[in-house]
Amino acid sequence: MSKFEVTLPELLNMLREVESAIKKEKSILYVGETKKKMKANKTLKKGKGNERLGKGKVAKKDPTNDKE
Repeated sequence: MSKFEVTLPELLNMLREVESAIKKEKSILYVGETKKKMKANKTLKKGKGNERLGKGKVAKKDPTNDKE
């Protein structure tokens, strides 16, 4: 691959070979061990969940009082 003068078809062939090699590689994620212990999150509580609130009453505007 140390050629400096390469024809376009040869360059295209090299590109295709490299692309296929890249697609064959598999990603690896390494998770290292730690000696720290994770603290429990205090905001998480066990229970029945959130209660639903009923619909509140909405005051209707009185068109007679709305003067500009």
